[in-house]
Amino acid sequence: MELNVNDGSRPSKFRLDQLAAGELSSEEEADLREQLSPEALAHLASIESSRGAVAPLDIAALHARSAPVAEDPPAFPKVANLRWIGAFLAIAAAFLVMVLVPTPGEIDTPVGYDGIRGGSSGLQLYNLDGDVMRPYDNLALGAGDVVAFRVNATDHHTVVLLSVDGNGEVNVYWPEHPGPAEPLRGSSDETLPGSLTLDDAPGPEVFIAVYDQSVQAATEQVNTAWKLGGDRAIMQWVNDQNDVDAQRVQRR
Repeated sequence: MELNVNDGSRPSKFRLDQLAAGELSSEEEADLREQLSPEALAHLASIESSRGAVAPLDIAALHARSAPVAEDPPAFPKVANLRWIGAFLAIAAAFLVMVLVPTPGEIDTPVGYDGIRGGSSGLQLYNLDGDVMRPYDNLALGAGDVVAFRVNATDHHTVVLLSVDGNGEVNVYWPEHPGPAEPLRGSSDETLPGSLTLDDAPGPEVFIAVYDQSVQAATEQVNTAWKLGGDRAIMQWVNDQNDVDAQRVQRR
């Protein structure tokens, strides 16, 4: 099989997606349009044709699908290295209009464990189990799974939440629309608005919270780290930063 490898001489699909989303400056857009090949034009055409397939926002349906939050979280499963010394204590809030507001728990991250990296609160992941949103239990996730996130907002004003999958594809989830990074209150843990339904991206997938930086700066840093050695290099980069948290998730 002959792979269509981009040697850097033509625009990436991510760059084309930025063009389609209107995220580029007028100078960047003009420069990029001069480089468009037939394949790039076909990619842009497929994006344009898919716009009509996006369903309009249905607030009533969102209310109907709102999930209650478990009064007591499930016991955390034992991990292979048996070095967990804490667990989430409670979740006490409502998941209304697809906004999860659980009470933050406390958990110590064992040294050398790749599932979670970052500060004491870090990036917290929850996934929908039936009709209840529960703390992520380190099991593999797949297409159709619904997840939500809490970030460590202490002393931070904004956050960019993105992910990089097993192919190195980077996606920005918060902010949900092109523009400035997601604003934070600057104190305690904070739930990001809404939830995310996963696609069939290959794993492992690393979800990354980059604080107090622009979307472009966060994306460029993640791309640079990936090129140094894939998801392991991403986790090492996160571990070396003060204002970045991450969760590494296996995909099925």
